[in-house]
Amino acid sequence: MTVDPELFSAALDQLGTGLLITSADGTVVAANQATRDLLEDATTGKTVGDTVAAAMTGSDTDRWSPRPGLVAEWSWSELLPGTAHEGRCLVLRDVSHRLADRARLRRQST
Repeated sequence: MTVDPELFSAALDQLGTGLLITSADGTVVAANQATRDLLEDATTGKTVGDTVAAAMTGSDTDRWSPRPGLVAEWSWSELLPGTAHEGRCLVLRDVSHRLADRARLRRQST
């Protein structure tokens, strides 16, 4: 199967979930629009920031706040381990509204 890179990139930008792909050394090779929105950075081609790098070397799922008012949940997985194309895929989700709704419901129930 042949994939048009521009078409594939445009399709990934339609996702509401952030996808960030790095090479084995942590250099970002692709980031969709949701990732750029969450991280407020044009990340492609740059080294992963300290927070994201820490996320990718720690447990495989966690949450952090990249900026005030935002809570992102992330998970990562290895891509093509042991090959020349080895890398990682970081999946980012904005869970701020879900957590705020839960807190509001807890306050209302007390």
